[in-house]
Amino acid sequence: MLEIQANLRALLERYHDALISSDMGALQSLVQFPFVILDRGRVHKIDSPELLHRDIAMLRKTYFERGVSRLKRTIELVHVTGTSEAIAATHSEAYDAQGRFLTEWDSTYLLIREFQGWKIAKVNGTDQSRAWGGRVCHSDPGQAITEPSLS
Repeated sequence: MLEIQANLRALLERYHDALISSDMGALQSLVQFPFVILDRGRVHKIDSPELLHRDIAMLRKTYFERGVSRLKRTIELVHVTGTSEAIAATHSEAYDAQGRFLTEWDSTYLLIREFQGWKIAKVNGTDQSRAWGGRVCHSDPGQAITEPSLS
């Protein structure tokens, strides 16, 4: 059981690293499609790698507009609930280029074991809307997105 928990922590670390670097290949390999994001009771279903890319670009744009240059994420909990399901919780903090604290939020994850291994199936960003001033970080399919870089 401890080995599975360690592997799931490593999966979440790879997911967070891929989010920051916009490594779409890594992200696609770590999530289950459809990938579900829950935000303020709303369900946002991502059915394809193209939609995932749009949402990641929107998320990075939001970070850029808010002056985020560094994120600190702590994996607070990984609990295996069955042979093919686990839950996890993280705490995230955002800082500007001078190292000043900007905001924080919590996230919970549903992880599912498939034939190919463990994948992230759902994310619930608790307090994300409060953290980002009510702005939802999900793209509208008709919206043009340009992707800024985070250092």
